[in-house]
Amino acid sequence: MSGPRRLSLDLPLHCSNTRSRAALEEDGTYKETVFLDVIGPAYIPIAFKAAAAADPGAKLYYNDFNLEYGDEKTTAAVELVKMIKKAGARIDGVGLQGHFTLEEMPLVDDMANSLRSLTDEGVDVAYTEADIRMKTPATAQKLQQHAQGYATLAQSCLTVPRCVGITIWVGRPRLCWGVRDCRY
Repeated sequence: MSGPRRLSLDLPLHCSNTRSRAALEEDGTYKETVFLDVIGPAYIPIAFKAAAAADPGAKLYYNDFNLEYGDEKTTAAVELVKMIKKAGARIDGVGLQGHFTLEEMPLVDDMANSLRSLTDEGVDVAYTEADIRMKTPATAQKLQQHAQGYATLAQSCLTVPRCVGITIWVGRPRLCWGVRDCRY
């Protein structure tokens, strides 16, 4: 990767029982939170304005999972970016967490189209926690498919000029997202 793009390695120490802090459900509706109940969807641009005021130099990203498929959730994330901007708040980008399995890896065109739908709104995008899990034991075929999955991920980013990075999630096996006996 050249220019402002980067490939980084993330060694997260997430608790195995953490709950998602993302704002969107899989169907594109807002997740029920006390903030949504009390303030409404405006809590999101309020949070972005507060973050910008606290650190004007910080890059402000909305970060969520399952935005790579171009479905209702991706469409809702595009609308969320529009809402934040319309409210006069700054948003610099959208982070796509990129948690995949060998069996459910999206196609490169679908992933690139999802990235483009977000960058069309004037923000950068990045894969922020990319991982491709596989059930063990590993075989030569699974390892080849695993390598191809990461190539697909990288290609989707390389085809979108405002895709600024890929961070690879390297967790411990007990932290695998929803897969028993898995390997990264």
